[in-house]
Amino acid sequence: RTGFPLVDAGMRELWATGWLHDRIRVVVSSFFVKVLQLPWRWGMKYFWDTLLDADLESDALGWQYITGTLPDSREFDRIDNPQFEGYKFDPNGEYVRRWLPEL
Repeated sequence: RTGFPLVDAGMRELWATGWLHDRIRVVVSSFFVKVLQLPWRWGMKYFWDTLLDADLESDALGWQYITGTLPDSREFDRIDNPQFEGYKFDPNGEYVRRWLPEL
């Protein structure tokens, strides 16, 4: 319950299905390390335990890319704004309503 509908919907979908759209994975992982400021390894471990398509090598590289710890990764201060991404990914709110019907 982060207060950001797209992040909360993504986490609920992940728990219920073991799957997340690539864009939602980026938003959730960016939020995890850059807003909540939690260690990326914790997020990767949670994804590993819940994703049906978990892959150690690509997951580790993906999380390191998001955190800015790879030579060619994005800057650490670049945050994938969950509100803006919600407008782009889910302009009509269908995804959020599906996973957060209480909203």
